[in-house]
Amino acid sequence: MDEQWRPVVGYEGFYEVSNLGAIRSVPRWVRTKGDARQHRPGRVLVQKPQGRGYMKVSLSAHGVVTCALVHRVVCSAWHGVQEGMDAAHINGIKTDNRTENLYWATRSENIRDQVRHNTHQYASRDRCTSGHEYTPETTAYYPSYKGRYCKTCSQIRSSNRKAS
Repeated sequence: MDEQWRPVVGYEGFYEVSNLGAIRSVPRWVRTKGDARQHRPGRVLVQKPQGRGYMKVSLSAHGVVTCALVHRVVCSAWHGVQEGMDAAHINGIKTDNRTENLYWATRSENIRDQVRHNTHQYASRDRCTSGHEYTPETTAYYPSYKGRYCKTCSQIRSSNRKAS
C-alpha cells in the first residue's frame, strides 16, 4: 500500500497524517525570539505509548502544545470528524493506527469490541471481587446490560436478606 498524506484536522499547514498512521510536521518558516524567522524542515513525529496503551504525539501551533491520540487524529483526517464518537480499532490492537483498521463507533460499540477482543479491563478477569472463580456454572449474564455477575455472590446476598 502506498503511503498517502492528509492535513491533521485543526492543524492544517502544521502537520499531516498518513493512511499508515504516521504523523509528520510540514516544512515551514517560524518566528523565533526577536522576530527572526527560521526554517523548520518537516519530520515524522515520535509516537509514545499513553498509559492505556494508545499511541500519542505532541502537536504545537501558535505556541500552544497539545497531546493528541494518534488513532483519533488518523480517524478524523481519513474518516471525517465525528463529535461524541470513539475511534475504535477493528482488530483490537491499540498501536495499529492504519486507516483500514479504524472506524468511528459509539461508546457502547467500542466497549463491546473491547470485550470481544479481550482488551477490556474487566473481560480478562477470571474471578469476581470476592474471589470466586468465573466458570460457566458460577457465572450469569445480565440480558440487557450484557455484563456478567457471580452467582455465588448473588446467592450469598439473597440468603443474607432472607436471614435478616
